[in-house]
This record gives sequence, C-alpha cells and structure tokens, in this order.
Amino acid sequence: MFTQDHGRDFDALLAQTEPLALVRFGDGEIALIDGNAHKSADAWKVGGPTWLRGDLVASLRYQAERWCIGLPTPCCLRSGIRIHPAVNAPGHLRTFSTLFLHSNLRRFGAVLERFKDAVIVGSWYGDVRIPEDGVSTPWDVDACVTELLKSKRDILLGAGPCANIIALRYWKRATDDERRFILDVGSALDVHYGKRSRHFHDTMADHRCCWDTFKIETGRPRRTIRPLVEAARPERIRQEPARGEFTERGRTRAEPMGKTSAKIGRRP
Repeated sequence: MFTQDHGRDFDALLAQTEPLALVRFGDGEIALIDGNAHKSADAWKVGGPTWLRGDLVASLRYQAERWCIGLPTPCCLRSGIRIHPAVNAPGHLRTFSTLFLHSNLRRFGAVLERFKDAVIVGSWYGDVRIPEDGVSTPWDVDACVTELLKSKRDILLGAGPCANIIALRYWKRATDDERRFILDVGSALDVHYGKRSRHFHDTMADHRCCWDTFKIETGRPRRTIRPLVEAARPERIRQEPARGEFTERGRTRAEPMGKTSAKIGRRP
C-alpha cells in the first residue's frame, strides 16, 4: 500500500476500500512518550509525564492488520526518527506523519470528499468533542469510543495526541464487521475550519517530505540526506571564487603551494 513517497502515499490512502486505522507521531507525541514538558502550537501543554504516555507507546508498538503508522522523517523532524526501531508495523503500513500536510495540504479536500459522511472528532469542532485539556487531564476515552462504534461511520480525528489513543482503543474493541476507517488527519482539519494553527501551513506549502531508505529501521539516517526544498535554495549553496581569482579583498584562493602548503596543513 504505502511506498514512502509523499504524494503517492496520499493517493494510495484515498484508493483504499477496506477500512484501516492511521495514527501519526509528531513532535508532540514524541515529547509525551519521552515524558518531557511540551507546549503545542494550539491548545495543550504539559510539564512532564502524563496519563497518555503508556497508551502512546502501545499505539506506536501495536501491530495488527490494516493498522498504519505515520512516522517523522529526517527532513521535518530529524530527532524523531529514533522512534522508528520501536515500530512493529511492516513497511507497507508505514507512511509520513505529515501525510496530510505540506504539499498534500492543498489536496486535503479530496480526503473530505472521500470521507464526506465521516464522524469528525476534535476539541473545538466536529460531531464528537473531546476536552481541550485532554492531554494533561484524564478523560473518558472509552465513552468516546463507544459513541464512535455506535455511529457505524468512518472517522476523521483532529484530536492531537489523544487521536492515537482513541484509534487504538477503537481498533482493539471493534469486530471486523464493526470497523470503519479511522484516520488521524490532525491539523489539516484546523485549516478546513478556518484556523491555520501551525506556521508550516503557509511556509512549507510546496514541501514534499523525503524518506531516508538507508537502514531506516536502525534509526540512523544517511548523513547526506537533506530536505529537498532546503537543499535547493540558492542561498544555501556556497559560492566560492575560482582558484587564484582576485576580489576586492585580494586573492581568496591561492594556487597550490606545494610542500609548504602540505606542511602547515592547508588545503590547496
């Protein structure tokens, strides 16, 4: 299904006819797993370990048929790739944590059209509301899941880190006949409802995330990998004068100096 291509993975998801679950791990989820203090770009903040920590780890390590995981990539969250080795889901069920963002954000209308009858879950919008402080304060997730199971409809989650917990408990409780699509689409729903809650909703509108395929399971990216957009920016390419060329400040790169150059360690 997924091939770790930002555009094609988006298309592959829309092409699915059999229900699946998708959870995503970004900087907030990783901070909560680590037990660190964190403040999100919108509603929630924590000062340390929270009640979600165990369930977040469980959702990261969970393995089941049609259980998909969106993971951070080196181009957007290099420090986050260390969680890759903890994932048990096979490669074809792994995709980007930014699947609905950046260059795919402008295509999010296709998701809403594909799942136009879905139940929408959020803290300040949607059919099912969760507490705005649901990350720091425990709340009745099981009651929420029960309501979603009764609806017998597909589900789009804009519930922050709580989305992973809702999806995990839903997927475990639902029978094969009860399961519907349950997708953590995140802040893309904020934009749909008129709130650009993240700076990258505008600044990275053309960015296509890249995936390091060099031993990604080890959590160690190839050192040469860079964000494709960043690497292509002209201002990031160092322009050096040709060897022996004169500038206003004089000669910038001298011709080779033979033994003297080698002796003092200068690069010719």
